[in-house]
Amino acid sequence: MGGSVGRLALALALVLSCESAAAGELEDERAGCLVRTLTRDGKRGVSVSAECRWPVAAEQVISVLRSPECLEEVLSAVGENRALPDGRLFQVHTPGWPFADRQVTLEWREHYQGPEGRLRIDFSRASEQEPVAEGRVPVPVDEGRWEVEALAEHETALRYQVRYDAGGNLDPWLVERFQRGAVIRSLEEVRSRSETLPAVSTAPSTPPTDEAADPID
Repeated sequence: MGGSVGRLALALALVLSCESAAAGELEDERAGCLVRTLTRDGKRGVSVSAECRWPVAAEQVISVLRSPECLEEVLSAVGENRALPDGRLFQVHTPGWPFADRQVTLEWREHYQGPEGRLRIDFSRASEQEPVAEGRVPVPVDEGRWEVEALAEHETALRYQVRYDAGGNLDPWLVERFQRGAVIRSLEEVRSRSETLPAVSTAPSTPPTDEAADPID
């Protein structure tokens, strides 16, 4: 990325402060996505959702999202992203100077639904958090969803939504100013990496559970 403003914008992709009730909505069409940003007047918080249609195989997108190592490499705002033995996901978000790193431990649940090429990933802050390293800020809220659906052999629909509170003392205007561009840039990173991967099978190794068989809402 070029320039300090660009680096800050990308870093803030994972430094979001969100509330559920919106006072206004902004839309932006970029990176093959329609990104909606919901804001609340007088309160810290921005909520983001995106609907994308990409000319890439769904299996390639799924391969990126399912790999902690790949996500750590792809998303510039993630300094560490690793699976723990019990299935939780440990993340460190790195906004860059002068902001402190953020730390959170997530529940990361994959739900295969219907035929291959259709996947939902739900993530939320785990009830059990790993000890926060000195100098880092704990993330109080981090929850959302990735949804991937194959539309054709080389066409994919991706839906994304997030609710995030970065904690600490970030000014609300700063978060809101950079959020839309930062999320779009992160989606661009996922798309770019997906396009470089060979199409491989991403079917689960075990049969889906009843929960996994529910249709995506």
